[in-house]
Amino acid sequence: MLCRRLMTRLTRGFRLTLVPAVACVLAVTACSSPDSPTAPSTSLLIPNKPSAAISDGTQGNGNSHFYWLPPIAPSGTYAGTFDPGLQPEIRICRVATLPCAVPLITIPSSSITVSATAKSYSTNWSTSPANVTVDDYRAEVWIGNRKMGFADIRVVAKQPDLKTVPVGFVGVVKKNSLTLAFRLEFGIVASISLAPRNPAIDSGATVQLSASAVDFHSQTIPNAVVAWTSAPTSIAAVNSSGLVTGVAPGVAAVTASSDGTFAADTITVRRVIADWSAAVEWTMYQGNASHTGYNPVAMDVRVFQELWSKNVSTAALNPVTAGEGKVFVSTNAYFGIQQAKSLDARTGNEFWSRDFGSIHSVNPPAYGNGTVYLQTGGHEDSFLWAIDATSGTVRFRNAYGNQWSRYFAPVVVGTSVYIAGGYYGGMYGFNTDGTQRWFTALNQYDQFVPAVKGGFVYAYTGSYSPKLTVTDTATGAIAYEIADPGFVWDGWSMNTAPTLGGASNVLATNGGRLISFNLQSRSIGYVVQSNFRGQVSVANGIVYVANNGQVEARNESDGSLQWLWIPPVGQVTGPMIVTKNMLLVSTATSSYAVDLTTRQQVWSYPAGGSLTLSAQGILFIAQSSGRLTAVSVR
Repeated sequence: MLCRRLMTRLTRGFRLTLVPAVACVLAVTACSSPDSPTAPSTSLLIPNKPSAAISDGTQGNGNSHFYWLPPIAPSGTYAGTFDPGLQPEIRICRVATLPCAVPLITIPSSSITVSATAKSYSTNWSTSPANVTVDDYRAEVWIGNRKMGFADIRVVAKQPDLKTVPVGFVGVVKKNSLTLAFRLEFGIVASISLAPRNPAIDSGATVQLSASAVDFHSQTIPNAVVAWTSAPTSIAAVNSSGLVTGVAPGVAAVTASSDGTFAADTITVRRVIADWSAAVEWTMYQGNASHTGYNPVAMDVRVFQELWSKNVSTAALNPVTAGEGKVFVSTNAYFGIQQAKSLDARTGNEFWSRDFGSIHSVNPPAYGNGTVYLQTGGHEDSFLWAIDATSGTVRFRNAYGNQWSRYFAPVVVGTSVYIAGGYYGGMYGFNTDGTQRWFTALNQYDQFVPAVKGGFVYAYTGSYSPKLTVTDTATGAIAYEIADPGFVWDGWSMNTAPTLGGASNVLATNGGRLISFNLQSRSIGYVVQSNFRGQVSVANGIVYVANNGQVEARNESDGSLQWLWIPPVGQVTGPMIVTKNMLLVSTATSSYAVDLTTRQQVWSYPAGGSLTLSAQGILFIAQSSGRLTAVSVR
């Protein structure tokens, strides 16, 4: 009679809060116990564990269509429709052995009763078997490979021990049974399918993914709530509706989840969509005063097309430069045709031409401050010229020392012009009004130009005292020098200019070596020995250099090989141009674009020569035949 009154009173408590509900369970199990000691129990007690939990549609992170019922949890009001047609099972493990990979006890679906009247599934778990000892257990409800939720249960030895069961556990006395009752509703997601499968898009482009959720009756669940994520987000991003945007070339996973069910799709992001917002004008040798050969643009080879191609001269052409929508050209002849010209970059029409007469040489032009700067060479009749870029009129002509030498294009930085020169070798600093600021003697070499950055001028020359010379931009005074004892003499032309890297270093080639001068330690950082030749290009920590006629991409920090590309015909000649996503390369007969992500050729043109990439999106190919080709790449 006492038990009935107590049960009646505590059953009403289920409707209040979970804590009274747990108290009711303790009381119910105590009433059903065959032994009710009146003295305090001396049985083993389980220490309180704060990790106890319950998980269903109202608490924890259980399935939103799954609910524990009394005595595990209080009854409530449910918005969904009871689904009596499922095949759940219950897996019970010790809490100490979680996760529940190998259940201690499995209660199959055939042992679980379905009540359409009570709208519940239920079974009685007996704690009598010997493998159920005094301990903490977790009961998990599963449908197939989907876990709906769980509840933590403490099995105690004696009825008084129920008083020690902490909040969060359901208590039961050993050898008694505990009712495990729960509710399952329509709408449980069994699987998700995504479409389209494994799409490929360009950077900046989008693709709409759709997710279809199916229940355990193989019926589509309308209006299923789906959450979307992507990884890595640096490759592809996805919004809350499944719209995927390519960010950068690579492969990303996009995952759709609904009520604990997941499905993933692979997104391949291809080439970077064209972006010329950061383009810089190609005004001097290798595009800038550091001679990196880098123009920070993203190119789309699908828009590449020839603008024009014409014979500018019967003499070979030097590398060209660009500015103000013009391209500036000079000839490369020995006591032959010595000219400089300005052409319309888009049409090839000539704006002006200057003939220097029968002199020894005209060097490549540079552009800055509305002026074209170039050197002419000879014995003592050598000059630095400044020519108005628009009209072609001479602004100044100043002499410099020369002894039958050729040099690369001047370096123009602000109001300063830096050139290689000197009767016995050296370099000069000029103001843009033509006044000479300083001259610094170097080893007697031609076919180079210094690099300039951060208040210093850098020159790499060979015998008789091979070294990197670093001088002050304002005075030409030598700040420091780094000797190169491994220099290999190969004539009196360097045929390369120093490249200022991004790791406080200067890069160069000589005698088959790739050399990195460490400017912090003022020593040679590393040398890679092979058959390297020509100008080094560098961008974003990667060095691009010709080795045995092929392109090699190497880590700037240590020179280690990252990848290589072999031209289909011929060998790499001349400096290379690097963009955010392409490497532009030339051989004697062809020019190529190599994708930096796939490392494959994605474009070619049947002419080779010196390459220039203007900010207007025009690739110029200056050929030894005197022909200049303009390719629109934007």
